[in-house]
Amino acid sequence: MPDLYNRIVNEIDAPGSSLEAVGDIIAEDVGMTAMILKMINSSFFGFFRKINTPAQAVSLLGVEVVKGLVLSGHLFSSYSPENAAPSFDMEGFMRHSLMVSKLCEAIAEAEGASQQAKDQCSIAGMLHDMGKLIMSTQVPKQYEEILRAAKAGGIQVHDVEERLLDATHGEVGAYLLGLWGVDRCVIEAIAFHNHPEAYKQDGFPMLAAVHAADCFEYKLLNIQNAAERPLDLSFLKACGYADRIGDWEAVCKDVINEVKKHEQ
Repeated sequence: MPDLYNRIVNEIDAPGSSLEAVGDIIAEDVGMTAMILKMINSSFFGFFRKINTPAQAVSLLGVEVVKGLVLSGHLFSSYSPENAAPSFDMEGFMRHSLMVSKLCEAIAEAEGASQQAKDQCSIAGMLHDMGKLIMSTQVPKQYEEILRAAKAGGIQVHDVEERLLDATHGEVGAYLLGLWGVDRCVIEAIAFHNHPEAYKQDGFPMLAAVHAADCFEYKLLNIQNAAERPLDLSFLKACGYADRIGDWEAVCKDVINEVKKHEQ
C-alpha cells in the first residue's frame, strides 16, 4: 500500500480535515503529483482548462476519485519495460483503464446512481485491469506467453490466464486491493468483471457497470486492439438491466466521441 494513500485516508478521517490539506499531502510527492496531473489533464477527464495542482484536482474530482488515481499512479509507476512482458502495451493499458473509468461513471449516472456510487464506479473502472499490470511485471515470461496466445487465437486474455496460471487478472487485482483495504464493492466488481455470472448482488450493480463499460470500450473503440469482449446478456437480464443495454451503449458512444474531440 502506498504511504501516500494512507496519509490521505488519515487526513480525511481527522477532525477539521480539508480538501486543501489532502492536496498538500499529494503535492509533497513530486512523482505522484506528476502522474496524477498527467492523467487528469488527458482527454479522458475533459477539463477545458489545465489542472496545475493536486489541490485543484481534489476540488474538481473529489477525494474518492483522487484516492483511486493515487492507487493507479502507484501501480503505473511500478512498471518498467525491462522487467515486463515485451508485448504488454503500457500506454494502451493506461488509456483503456481511464476510458473504462469514464464509461463506468457515465453508466452509473444514466441509472441515477448516487455520487458515492458514481465515484466507486469510476474507481472500479480505473483499477479493473490492474491484475494485468501485476502479472506482466511479476511473471513476465509466463505473461508474454499468455498475451501471444490470446492474440494468435483471437481469444480473451483472461481465458488464457486461467488456463496457464489458474488465475485471472481480475482475481489477482482484487486480491491485492483487498490486502490494501479498498472498498469491498470495488473489489468485487474487479474480481468478477470477466465472469459476472458468478456473482450476485442487490441494488445498483457496480459489477454490471464495470462489465458493460469494459465490453463497450472493446466494441466501440478498442484502444488495445484486442479480441472483442461480448456482453454477458444472461447476467444483465438477471440484474434487470437487459432493456438498458441500448441506452448504455449510446451513453458510452457519447463519452467516447467527447474524448475524441478533446484529442483533436
